[in-house]
Amino acid sequence: MESPESTRLGFGCAAIPGALTQREALTLLETAYACGIRHFDTARMYCAGTSEAVLGELARRLGTELIIVTKAGIAPTSRFTRALDKFGLAPRFLKHLGGRFAPAQIVASLETSLRKLRVDRVDALLLHEVRIDEIDDELKITLERLRAAGKIGAWGIATSIAESEAIIAAHPELCDIVQVPAAWLDHPRSIPPHAKLIVHSVLGPRLAAFITTLRGSERSARQFEKETGLSVDDPTAIGGLMLQAAMARNPGGVTLFSTSRPERVRLNAELLTADPDSAAIHCLERAMRPPDALRAVK
Repeated sequence: MESPESTRLGFGCAAIPGALTQREALTLLETAYACGIRHFDTARMYCAGTSEAVLGELARRLGTELIIVTKAGIAPTSRFTRALDKFGLAPRFLKHLGGRFAPAQIVASLETSLRKLRVDRVDALLLHEVRIDEIDDELKITLERLRAAGKIGAWGIATSIAESEAIIAAHPELCDIVQVPAAWLDHPRSIPPHAKLIVHSVLGPRLAAFITTLRGSERSARQFEKETGLSVDDPTAIGGLMLQAAMARNPGGVTLFSTSRPERVRLNAELLTADPDSAAIHCLERAMRPPDALRAVK
């Protein structure tokens, strides 16, 4: 069993391999593992279905040493989907079209994932961009059967904040895991007592919006630099503080990050053993409150 510390920070494989070669992508994942990261998040649709295959190369060698979470509900079927996926836009577009959550579709998706990942079991299967009107008893029975068959360890949802709130209220038994955008942490909601919270999109647009806001006010920028010791011209350091803050606010869960650069993996992984800078985190959280631009980034 992995230590809690090794699972507090997870690596998101949505853009793997992306522009990287197969060897470069595998090296990136190997770097994450070598740095103590054990939680890897992927999905059937990521990178036109190739994300799972790359992670499968690592899983083939390390097996149960990895915690693998994948998703079902969106299939990498069309060239249009693949074009959107290159820019990270596919989930946002496809969630409006309805998912593939019929029992046969879920089973087929998982079987493909297991084959691509080269494993007999995944630690969790999440319903990708699921809507509350797509949940029925047949779906729940299917998930129960998959767990009883030893093919999944847990299930959960990976969808928008609004849909997550609705599903938690109506179907708490479906929420072993709740995976949501990091904006959830700005106004924490209740999750079932048994559930684990996974947050993603801590950086990216949120980091860019925050830095833009800071730079728009010289007074705010100077105050932030004085209290944190970080320059507003150093997005890497500020991003590290944002990850640290997210981890601090989600102590029993997982905070995901993604990068194509091994050196960024190493820097972020250092947060697993670093002592949180409470004063700097407090300053960051204060600076991120309205009237900044972050509320618009969902």
